[in-house]
Amino acid sequence: IWTKLLVLVYPVFIVMDMIRVVYQDCGYLVDLDDDDTISDLQIRIFSLTELAPEEQKWSCLGTEQDEVEKWRSMLVRTVLERDSIGGGVGRPVVLEVTRNDDNRDTKEGLGTELGPEIELQKPVKIYNGPETAAMTDFARRIRSYMDQIEEYEDPLVQDKARALMPLEKFQSMAAESLDVGRSTPEDVSRPTDSRHSDLRYLCQDAALAWELLVWFRGEFFSWVNSPKCWSCDGESKIAGGAPPLNSEIKWGAGMVEIHICTACGATTRFPRYNKAEKLLDTRRGRCGEWTQAFTLCARAVGLEARMAHDWTDHCWTEIWSRKEKRWFHADPCETNLDKPLMYALGWKKKLTYVISVGRLGVADVSQRYAGDSPAMWEACLARRTLVPEDWLVDEISALNFRLHKSMHSNTLILAVQTLDQVSESLGSAGSYAGRESGAALWKRSRGEDGQS
Repeated sequence: IWTKLLVLVYPVFIVMDMIRVVYQDCGYLVDLDDDDTISDLQIRIFSLTELAPEEQKWSCLGTEQDEVEKWRSMLVRTVLERDSIGGGVGRPVVLEVTRNDDNRDTKEGLGTELGPEIELQKPVKIYNGPETAAMTDFARRIRSYMDQIEEYEDPLVQDKARALMPLEKFQSMAAESLDVGRSTPEDVSRPTDSRHSDLRYLCQDAALAWELLVWFRGEFFSWVNSPKCWSCDGESKIAGGAPPLNSEIKWGAGMVEIHICTACGATTRFPRYNKAEKLLDTRRGRCGEWTQAFTLCARAVGLEARMAHDWTDHCWTEIWSRKEKRWFHADPCETNLDKPLMYALGWKKKLTYVISVGRLGVADVSQRYAGDSPAMWEACLARRTLVPEDWLVDEISALNFRLHKSMHSNTLILAVQTLDQVSESLGSAGSYAGRESGAALWKRSRGEDGQS
């Protein structure tokens, strides 16, 4: 059985090309840096399509497919030839790739060895105490977050997200940021923190993530304290809640806020939707809605992204840096990139559990966000009283074991690599402010204004 795979190249800068991969009538975006190899592209395509490197055959590249320099020069030459006949940037170059399902176990074509096979070992339980209702609730909550992953990976939903994003703008701005010799402009929309600058200039994934963050908060999504009155467009105040309608339940709304207009008295419903696809339409909400939609957008542009869930009532996204081999923090509500200590040191949050969930697995990443000293981590541990620590280790290990059993070996290699990066250094204190998003009274009531 042969299945055609079309790779569409949208070059804007030679520094970073954006490739659109169409596989089984579904579209994906893959970005290329100027030092990427064939193996890099293979792995990127595999991470999106589950089409393993040894199964990818690029017939247009001839017999010298494994020679990286010849491959790249061919790609650039094809781009120039297209432009010379008036194709322009908007007209894609098409490279046809085929897959032979009978060739899964061979090393022909573009196949490369990614590393040794990983033999999964069933985790050994270390907790021997009684099961409690709190443990059941904790496990149920993690599983509910895992249920969201399927939507983020849905090719049709990703296509819908891509259709709403200015992809060429992201590409061009990220390419500029990758020029290490270029001075940082004085622009309030750009990060001034040195950690941001280093990431933007040295890491392609961070450069793209930053452009996505700026666009998402500045142009796409809106924060809602109280929705505008549906009747007179006046201000409203929350007055209670109501059960969701069937049409709202369809999109994951577990609760509906009722807001009363202060001018005309009309009632406005504010369903708290829990489906990223619906949020692409509504484009409003609070941190939960923001992070779900942003995580979907990050996956749609080809970033390896997962959602971090804070048990003290916040959430954000984490993005994997292929170059730095680590996860970095991205908060769309605040337009903050790689500032994991902003919650403990800026907002003054007393964190307890922070659990990250994505297609590659589940991780307890609380230590990354707890503070800038061992003492702050010890204080965080003292607040973690919902479930025993040994039980939490067992639960996450069991969830990952079940998830990893169904993975292709190459995806499993990536999953193990990324899940190993959970106990990172606590970082430096730096300078952090209180929360920006949300009304002042609301922030104060939650203890997130940096004053507590």
